[in-house]
Amino acid sequence: MSYKEQSKELSEIEEQSNFFDFELLSKTKKRIEDCLDNDYAVEVFSDIVTDTECNFRYKIPLKNNFQEAKDNALNCMEMGPFHRIKARNVRDFIKSCQVCLNQLVFRLSVDFYKLDEEITKVEFKVLYDKLIERGLRTIGIKMNSFYYFETFWVRHTLKKNEETGESYVYTPSTSQWLKQKDKALVDAKIVFMEILPIFKSNYPKYCEK
Repeated sequence: MSYKEQSKELSEIEEQSNFFDFELLSKTKKRIEDCLDNDYAVEVFSDIVTDTECNFRYKIPLKNNFQEAKDNALNCMEMGPFHRIKARNVRDFIKSCQVCLNQLVFRLSVDFYKLDEEITKVEFKVLYDKLIERGLRTIGIKMNSFYYFETFWVRHTLKKNEETGESYVYTPSTSQWLKQKDKALVDAKIVFMEILPIFKSNYPKYCEK
């Protein structure tokens, strides 16, 4: 599927999604400290992004991918309320968000859909495309959106001066960075909400009532 085709499908998915109020994403410092003490970081991050309680403990189901998911969830939350993240921090925020989600997607793919573990560790882009082929189109397309942000949007900030022929780094405006951050939050919300029922159905004993 080409990037143009995926972009079109992304728009259709977003039109069907409820956009959340960014003011509701503000959480206290104490809750982040609780994450450090009790290993609830992934759950709290999911709750903030989706503005709902997931009522699921990810630690055991994520196995050896939990620590990286936890660390990157904390990275995102420690940048402050999401609606106040500075433009200069957007790239790091989106990268951490992607790495956190990658751990969930990886475990889902290997444990439930029996994709080859060695291949998916080498290249997540391969994994995203395989998910699309296996019928998990929304998850695959949304995760590809994170991939294209880093691979194309960020790298294409290198421009060439038509008069001199010299290359220079184009700096996106604050509004452009913040727009990418808002888009990443919407993508993350959809991925979390698509993944959660799969984990719950396969690990019912880790569901919280």
